[in-house]
Amino acid sequence: MNLVVPCVGQANCYVYTVRGAGAPPGGNGSPVADTLTNVVSFFGVNMNQVKALNPGLGAVIKPGDKLKIPSPTR
Repeated sequence: MNLVVPCVGQANCYVYTVRGAGAPPGGNGSPVADTLTNVVSFFGVNMNQVKALNPGLGAVIKPGDKLKIPSPTR
């Protein structure tokens, strides 16, 4: 779980920094950038919980965004 760090002062919460396409460190090693759907799927978390942790979250996330997620199940 080195992709996430605990939220400060908030239980059951981790921060994931959205990555872009391409080679690390800024990319994810994939030809496509992270999407909200693939982040939720990768970590095995609930989309509604992610939206609740990130008020005002739009449908599009971009590299460098800090996304709060519940405790990953994967």
